[in-house]
This record gives sequence, structure tokens and C-alpha cells, in this order.
Amino acid sequence: LIERQQAADRDVLLCGIGLNVDLRGRLPPDRICLASLTGASPVRPVLLASLLAALDDVIVRLGDAPRALLADYRTRCETIGRAVEVTLPGGRRVVGRAMGVDDEGRLVVAGADGTEAILAGTVRDAVGHPSGREEHR
Repeated sequence: LIERQQAADRDVLLCGIGLNVDLRGRLPPDRICLASLTGASPVRPVLLASLLAALDDVIVRLGDAPRALLADYRTRCETIGRAVEVTLPGGRRVVGRAMGVDDEGRLVVAGADGTEAILAGTVRDAVGHPSGREEHR
């Protein structure tokens, strides 16, 4: 999750992530949380320390081998293959199937009006959309 903001008369990017720590019983069957993998809720300070160390490793990889990092991201991205609804800056919506991530890091979505590479927007699962995973269970 990346958001552009103004701070001290400069453009800055605020980066964040979402991490499902303990949502057992509240997630759809095709989604998992850490507690469902381990059987117990993780100790949050330990989890945070581990997460920060892993992020530090990713930042190093980003500087050393950005293409390899992008390839790794593509193999792990759960959005690829899903039906999505993307709300672009300005409010235009794109609905279709997320086909991949291009070499510039843009999400490639195949929709009714063709294929579009999207740099910025809010991406959500298109629940109930005819091309969604829900239709193929």
C-alpha cells in the first residue's frame, strides 16, 4: 500500500502493508492468517522485529537486484489471476482479471475494454464478477 502525501513542502511516499495476524474464523476459506498457520497467535513484538528484519533484506535486494526481486514478487502475488476492481485516481474504475505485473511494476488487468497497465489505484477483489475465482470453485 503506497500513498503520496505532502510533508514539509515535499512529496513523500508512505508505504504500508497489511498482515493478518489472528483472524481465525473470520476469513474466507481461501485466505489464511499467521495464527491459522501456527495454531496460536504470534507474539506481536517478536513478529514486528522479524518483519522489520525481513523488510531490511528486501530493501538491500531492491538496490542490488531489482529484476530478481520483481520476479520473486510475481511468483508470490495473490492478486494475479483474480478478478479485480481497480479504482483509479480521478474515480474511473477498471474491472477485469489481473494478468500479471509488468517490468515497470504496473498491475496488468484484462477488462472488457482491453488490457491496461495500472500504476496507481485501489485494487479490490471483484466479488461476484463473472470472471472471479468464486465462479471456479
